[in-house]
Amino acid sequence: MLYKSFLLLAFLLLVFSLGLTSVSAEVATPSSKRMVKTQAACDKATERINQFLSESSPSLTKRQSYAANRKANIQKRIDNLAAKGADVSKLKTDFQQYIILLDKWVTDYNILITNFKLAQNFKCQESKTQFKDAVKTAQDQRKILREDREAIRKFYVNTLKPDFQAAIQALKNSKKQTKDLMEKDKNL
Repeated sequence: MLYKSFLLLAFLLLVFSLGLTSVSAEVATPSSKRMVKTQAACDKATERINQFLSESSPSLTKRQSYAANRKANIQKRIDNLAAKGADVSKLKTDFQQYIILLDKWVTDYNILITNFKLAQNFKCQESKTQFKDAVKTAQDQRKILREDREAIRKFYVNTLKPDFQAAIQALKNSKKQTKDLMEKDKNL
């Protein structure tokens, strides 16, 4: 009987000790799960920043060439209209504003790259608030870029395009008047 009691007691101690081990493992698990999730999020954020920075140089070049091409094409159209005798004074002043918008767009993209490089300097786990602030600043800069792009589009559609149309129409009207005057002179 004593032997049975001893075995029962040993068995209960063994089960109890295994139960405490699993309970203590469960208590430590949520904290370690949180750390794993945080590390995974940091790794993903860092990876996305690195990917953006690796793609940023070609993208910056594309933006710069797009802006230069837009400026050259519009200047060429203005010069062609001026050569035909159209009044392009309003076009020239509006075009200068358009150039400013394009230059701001390229400059803001450079600022975005700089902001992401600053975020890359901070380690996500070691300096969480600095990292988050740097990423937030970069995200805000992306919003500014979207606003710049929209401002460029709206300015072209609402200002430059109507200016071109008005200059072309005025040129057509003056040619028509000149043609009418020539016909009158022939009839005299």
